[in-house]
Amino acid sequence: MAKIHKLKKENETIYPATIPQAVIDPETGITLHEAVFGDRFYGVKRNRNVADPSFEAIGNPNLHRIKPLHNLIRGCKTSKSGTIVNFLHKDSFLKNDDGSDSLLDGTDGQDVCVRFPECYAILDGGDNDIEVWALSDVPFSYMGQEAMHIAENIQSADYVTIDRTTGESRCIASEAPNFAGSGSGVTDGGLGYPRTSTSRYGYEIAAEQKGNLFAGWVYPDLMLLKAFMFIDYKTANLKLHFPNIGQGWASADWSDYNSYNPVLKLLEAHKGLGGTDMTGIFTKNFTFMNAGVQKTYNTGFGLYKGIPLWGNLWKWFSNIEYEIQSEADGGKSFIWVQMNPLKGDKNWSDSSFEFKETYQMMGEAARVSTWSKSTNVNSGQVKTGGAGETTYNCQYFWAGIPATGTDRRGVRVGATLYSGSTCALGSSHSNYGPSNSLASLGGGFRASVNKIG
Repeated sequence: MAKIHKLKKENETIYPATIPQAVIDPETGITLHEAVFGDRFYGVKRNRNVADPSFEAIGNPNLHRIKPLHNLIRGCKTSKSGTIVNFLHKDSFLKNDDGSDSLLDGTDGQDVCVRFPECYAILDGGDNDIEVWALSDVPFSYMGQEAMHIAENIQSADYVTIDRTTGESRCIASEAPNFAGSGSGVTDGGLGYPRTSTSRYGYEIAAEQKGNLFAGWVYPDLMLLKAFMFIDYKTANLKLHFPNIGQGWASADWSDYNSYNPVLKLLEAHKGLGGTDMTGIFTKNFTFMNAGVQKTYNTGFGLYKGIPLWGNLWKWFSNIEYEIQSEADGGKSFIWVQMNPLKGDKNWSDSSFEFKETYQMMGEAARVSTWSKSTNVNSGQVKTGGAGETTYNCQYFWAGIPATGTDRRGVRVGATLYSGSTCALGSSHSNYGPSNSLASLGGGFRASVNKIG
């Protein structure tokens, strides 16, 4: 097996960021900093070899109760400079933080995003047997592993469309033809829908068109989202809290409905959800005729603090590559990761392997499609043989081996409307190159925060 490289803190000094201010405990009236006399982190751990996907809390119990970093995840409006112009109401993107009506259609030149706070994190750390996810606002270590620094960042609050004039990514709720996406509700030609039928390279280029701070969704973004959710819900079986979202469609029905294009408009779930902390399930009825037969689907779409979850469209993630050899060309599959968002590979070609010069080789990937017991890229251990969606990692991994030569493959994560029991935050495909542009593939953008206006 090739040498395993530990994750580096390469993004630590890219942008200035502000350490979150002390949080006041509503029950005691004292500040977070005063409340913490022991460990200054909170997180979860579990045994990778036990089928039960539940986690055990670790760190400071006061922080688990307050969840200070969780509370700093906020919807916001952002400019092309990476500046947060204003925050949105925590329970409704239809309102600004001050209660006034918000503008989501992009006519102000701003995008709808979700802000993640600066933090220090252990993401799928631990060792070959113990899995650890933990957060703090200060540097810390656990089980001998030092937490990596995550700069304050903004991410598109939904999949994106692409401005047909400038070529840049936009996360807006606009019906303007200039922003028409690939999906449609059968009749309206994609107005208001996200852009699909676009390669991962295309999403990356569109993100960079916004400015030099922007990139496509990157692998650490997915890992950080997992950390927040695992700490919140104490289980990897997230379908306990978001049951049956975005599944149950027959493949033929979705194909005939709109050729596997999006069925929700951009930010439609955000505008319709309401509730608490922009977390929950938005439901929508779809009734249409297929071959003379009426079809009806009552479909749920999940949001976690404003971030869309699995069961809508697969998501492209950048800065993670698979190098997959045919059996005759070595018989190995390797995972390569770049943790620095701005050092992603710019050789937009499936035949280019120049990313290996700047990425870290994390270990070997599974070469069969199966349920996963563990996908710990930090230590290079990828274990297969899980029993199903309610055991171990609760995720499925699709692998495709080339007949000859060596292929570069991208990673798409999530599920689609007909994916059934394989819907999960971590289920992933590695059997397509980044140039693939299926109608059921979506992308987004992210940037470290420049400043708060």
